[in-house]
Amino acid sequence: MKVLPGTWAFKIKQFPAGLIRKLKARFCVMGNRQTDLDPFECFAPIVSWTTVGLLLILSILLNLKSVQIDYTTAFCQAKIEEDVYVQLPRGWETLNRMGLEEKFKSNHVLKLKRCLYGLRQSPKNFYEHLKERLESI
Repeated sequence: MKVLPGTWAFKIKQFPAGLIRKLKARFCVMGNRQTDLDPFECFAPIVSWTTVGLLLILSILLNLKSVQIDYTTAFCQAKIEEDVYVQLPRGWETLNRMGLEEKFKSNHVLKLKRCLYGLRQSPKNFYEHLKERLESI
């Protein structure tokens, strides 16, 4: 089986004055190492800025209300159909040595049940997930 490496992405959110507001971290998959996917199977449609502008103009002209939605950890909500295996996050061996995690050993891998950031198929899977949910409503 092909096991993909993972990486941590760290972000420092700041106030306009430069003070630290929040420290964020997320575990990502290095999808650039995926070789078994066809680029056309990973395609997710996106909206063009001209369409967004047109809809905003129409909402003003027709007195319609517009709403913006931001999904927290959007890709992690979509289920994954393929078998994708990822190495344990860096630092896991340290937890094992400290005796905090007995369940996993360093030679184990993670099998994903949901998409992670970095996978090539994550945008398409989230699009399909969102489309299904909106159609059910």
